[in-house]
Amino acid sequence: MTTKKTSSATVRKLCPQCGEHLHTRANASVCVCCESKLPHCKTCGSAIVATINDSVFGDGECNGCEYRRYKLQPEFAEALDRLLEQTVDQDLAYDIELTEGEKEARAKSLAVFEKLDGNAA
Repeated sequence: MTTKKTSSATVRKLCPQCGEHLHTRANASVCVCCESKLPHCKTCGSAIVATINDSVFGDGECNGCEYRRYKLQPEFAEALDRLLEQTVDQDLAYDIELTEGEKEARAKSLAVFEKLDGNAA
């Protein structure tokens, strides 16, 4: 369990799940958001509260993490394209036979590019 000093020199315990301050109830420390069964972001662990930081797609991330992932998609695609170009595609250019795993990974990667813009990389 994490603790945090406040300005009044008291030490407050933080919830290990969401990082919020724990409150004392009936001589036990409880987290208000965890106790109320709020979902937590699978990426950063923060509590997800409807209309405050819930996501558009509802896939277990808060809106901040979902937006960051969304904004990075073009960079991921570019990095994957470059990786294919410099590794697997180079092997094929030099008539080096791919392993089954490499063939499957290449096919899956190309399928993602087809979904992105309608044609293979």
